[in-house]
Amino acid sequence: MKVLALVVLIFAISGMEGAVVKREVDQGLDKLAEFFQGWYESLKVSTQELKEKYDNGQLQAQAEGILEQTKDKAQPIKEEIEKLFSKLIEAAKQWQ
Repeated sequence: MKVLALVVLIFAISGMEGAVVKREVDQGLDKLAEFFQGWYESLKVSTQELKEKYDNGQLQAQAEGILEQTKDKAQPIKEEIEKLFSKLIEAAKQWQ
């Protein structure tokens, strides 16, 4: 009789643990689904905004502005590199 009671008790406890684990897995899947749903919505909104900017020409104007700024900032570097190479060429000519 004690063995039977022990077996019933073990089955009851294992069933309860299984239910707890199943509930935790379901909650984890719900959180994962919410995360991906939020990520999808964010991606969808960003894509729509980017498309609107492209359709309005804002994207091209912004790219042109960035390119112009880059050219302006790179000009002094270009001049310094040209000076350095001209000095190197002159030094090489003197060694010959």
